[in-house]
Amino acid sequence: MAIRTRIRVKRRPKNIIVAATTLLALATVLTACGGSDPVPRSFENEDPAGDDTAEPTLPATVQSEVGLSYRKGHFMVEVGADRLFCLDGRNGTIFEKPRKGKAHKVGEFKTDEVGADNVKVKKPGGTYYATLAKGTFAKYGSVSECSGAKSANVRV
Repeated sequence: MAIRTRIRVKRRPKNIIVAATTLLALATVLTACGGSDPVPRSFENEDPAGDDTAEPTLPATVQSEVGLSYRKGHFMVEVGADRLFCLDGRNGTIFEKPRKGKAHKVGEFKTDEVGADNVKVKKPGGTYYATLAKGTFAKYGSVSECSGAKSANVRV
């Protein structure tokens, strides 16, 4: 007497498609944020033999931008840059822009790892803007400069 066993294998193509789509979305986000390859590779430094043992190089100048907004008694500063290393530890200044004459400093900031900081100003009123100082970053034997920036005017 023979015993028959029947094993039924369920295929779930929807799960495979969902997993593939999720991985593709994650790879896209990491690439956009610079997470998958934080150091751009330069074809100029590769070996002719194709060993890919050459050191990667960083771009010479990384563009930065600064945004300023005001809410509930303090200014919020946000720094954006093409590379993540240009966000952390950036120094800047907030100025009050008078109707006539030279602008004067009302506060300073230093950004955290996500490029943000809050600055409290006594008796705010008028037009303000923020400036971001240039920064220098050295890694992988290369030195890159994070550019300075100026925000748009904010009226309080």
